Amino acid sequence: MHTYVKMAFMMCIPAFFSIFFLPDPVVTVSVRNLQKKSGDLFIGWYVKPEGFRVLESAYYKRVVPVKDQETLTATFQVPTGTYAVAIFIDANRNGQLDTNFFGAPVEPYGFSQNNLFTFRPTSFEEAAFEVKDNTTLEIRLKQ
Repeated sequence: MHTYVKMAFMMCIPAFFSIFFLPDPVVTVSVRNLQKKSGDLFIGWYVKPEGFRVLESAYYKRVVPVKDQETLTATFQVPTGTYAVAIFIDANRNGQLDTNFFGAPVEPYGFSQNNLFTFRPTSFEEAAFEVKDNTTLEIRLKQ
């Protein structure tokens, strides 16, 4: 009997530790309407409303070169939680999203949840999504 208890205990150890040491989910960000644009794609992950859409405030950020492509994908391994993703193509490679006289972007941009408004910026709450498992996030650019 003692041997069976020991075997059962030994079989439970991997399951117990896997609860605490599971790898973080992988999120694939896919941008499909690049329309053969060139420049740098800035991808920023945000965890709170304060600083949303400000690249320096991003929890994770990555710059991916774009050259005459229709589609681009980038993968991120992130802890489970609530995030909002903001992206833009820096066509002139000056390191920022250029805007016109009224403050409206003149370079392509997009957000998770694909909420794009004409007369106001997308908020953190409108772009937020939950990461629990591996998933693909498709973002459309507003040209």
